[in-house]
Amino acid sequence: MNNNQIELQVLTELILLNLETANLCDLITNELVSNTLKYAFADRTNGTLSVECYKTGDRQIYLVVKENDTGFPKIYIFG
Repeated sequence: MNNNQIELQVLTELILLNLETANLCDLITNELVSNTLKYAFADRTNGTLSVECYKTGDRQIYLVVKENDTGFPKIYIFG
């Protein structure tokens, strides 16, 4: 895969974390991004990978990794 063909969009804000939490966030982000590059774009030569990270007013951190490939099939859960 040629990295010039996959566009990376990063939208983040400054978030201060302790070292343990920062390391866990780093591991999760690394796995999500590497798996997306490996599987979502396996049969494509171009696309967009977006990583968003922000903190809400209630002190929760949201991490969103998305791509413009077909993605996972939709799962409907009833109950």
